[in-house]
Amino acid sequence: MPTFETPDCRRRGRAAVRIGDNARVDCFFARGESALDSGRLRDALPAFEAAIELYGAVGDRGGVALARVGRVRTLSEIGRVADALIETEAAAGCVDEQSPLELRLR
Repeated sequence: MPTFETPDCRRRGRAAVRIGDNARVDCFFARGESALDSGRLRDALPAFEAAIELYGAVGDRGGVALARVGRVRTLSEIGRVADALIETEAAAGCVDEQSPLELRLR
């Protein structure tokens, strides 16, 4: 029977995930949820992707659906952060452009 392992699951006392053991597969989903809730998007995405793969391997369609929702939420948050960065950079550019104009008006 194949096994899968992550450092996070090992720290939680779950050294390996065996296909057919849904309680152990849930470790990946919980890791993704925890990472997403705390803003660690780089950790959340691979955890949800692993959960999707493992829930699929054990035939848990509900688990696959939940993990996909977590993945979509993570990607959405990544997009929101990227948009905010672009807006911030654009605003900073506008301020830089206006500064010489203001000086000329005085």
